[in-house]
Amino acid sequence: MSVFIPFGEGVRLFLIVTSLSLILIKGVLFTLGNADNWALVYFTSSLITLLHVYPLIAYKREYGWLHILIIFLIRHLLNEFSSLSYMGQPYQPHVVLSGWDQTQLSWVHIKRNVLYIIATLSIYIGYFTFSSNLWANIKPKVVSGFGSKLAIVMVVCVVLFTVFMISQGGISNWLLFFWGGGRSRAISSGQVAPGLWMIIIRLSVFGVLFWLARDVKALYSPLFWLYAILSSGMIFLITGSRSSFIGFGVYGLIIWMFRERKVTPFRALFFGLVAIVVVSVLGEFRRSTWSGEIDWGSLTDFSITEKFSGGIDEVNTRGVSKNGEFAILALAPEELELLYGESYFALLTAPIPRAIFPGKPQGAGQKLGDRLFGIRGGVPPGSVGEAFWNFHIPGVIMAYLLFGVFYRWIMNVIVANPREPTFWIIYAVLIYIFKNPSTLGFVYIAQQCLSIFFIGFLLLREGEEGKNSFL
Repeated sequence: MSVFIPFGEGVRLFLIVTSLSLILIKGVLFTLGNADNWALVYFTSSLITLLHVYPLIAYKREYGWLHILIIFLIRHLLNEFSSLSYMGQPYQPHVVLSGWDQTQLSWVHIKRNVLYIIATLSIYIGYFTFSSNLWANIKPKVVSGFGSKLAIVMVVCVVLFTVFMISQGGISNWLLFFWGGGRSRAISSGQVAPGLWMIIIRLSVFGVLFWLARDVKALYSPLFWLYAILSSGMIFLITGSRSSFIGFGVYGLIIWMFRERKVTPFRALFFGLVAIVVVSVLGEFRRSTWSGEIDWGSLTDFSITEKFSGGIDEVNTRGVSKNGEFAILALAPEELELLYGESYFALLTAPIPRAIFPGKPQGAGQKLGDRLFGIRGGVPPGSVGEAFWNFHIPGVIMAYLLFGVFYRWIMNVIVANPREPTFWIIYAVLIYIFKNPSTLGFVYIAQQCLSIFFIGFLLLREGEEGKNSFL
């Protein structure tokens, strides 16, 4: 039986039929629409979908709901279905490419699709040709005194959060300064650096996840929910990141699935719909700080239908009109010179303070924001965009080849340690954050994995053999 929670033949056929139906629906929409070069855009887009379906065609017993190749497919289907309203319509204008006509924009879409085809093939080559059993068969620990240690972690994190907010003049002042004044601008100006505080306070989040992973009764404990609300709330108020807030729920859902050895698709769908509403609600709350006054009422006074629609629109707007990757693929290498590894070198030099290394290179996001978008903060370049900007097509092939190798190794580790909660948590974080081989994703996942290992070291002290004094 698959470690990744197997599904039946009916589910496999349903996913295949859904994917083929998506291709058919897109074909109808493109045919009825008036987009330039629609046939090429449709053909390349459909080929991407067919490549994602391949693991279902060549299905193996090791696959399952939580297998990374199936996750890639489900994520692709969700993204494609959410953007159906734009299929066949005139292409959305881009803030950087304001003078471009529809034909020019269509060729950027085609170029982007072709590069994603190459990227997907590279993932498969890396995944199916690599094998390693490093970190196999780790013996689960017998834990002693987990509850008291987690309580100490929570108290320390709450105290640090309180100290931080007092140092900033209170929660309201912090939100107006950090959110209202622009998070990227505040960090780049050097006026505030919440990163270290965030890393420490995030330990509380992973502590709660360890509780969920190791105790089947966790969800029935009021204390568990108190810890969960406190830890996720603190992270959101410090960072203003909606993805961090929602990510906590995603991690918990995936961990619960691993622990219970079952998947409830309707529960996952319900969570996804709620997440879209939450994105919209928290986004409006955050935007209220831009006017210099916090609208606390926006957190409770809203229409679910309106917020769901707003969340969908925001996701689609981020997808094209302000997309950094789209701008790179449109302009590189003719009008935007290649970086030749500069952004990857920036990743290696990131821990070095600029005071010690004044000439250290900018990351791809910051360079993109400065050069094309005219802002001091960073603009995510996307993994394909960053790889292409560095080394053209060979850069895309190499980045995604290594990405496939990495995930094959992770799959092997999970298979060898099916009941080790630490790897459930790491895998949940990987699924949510490390969706593609970008340097930004690597930084995030490295930070969070270090936090997971550290909190695991603090909480998972071995007890006497046979005595699991978990709480």
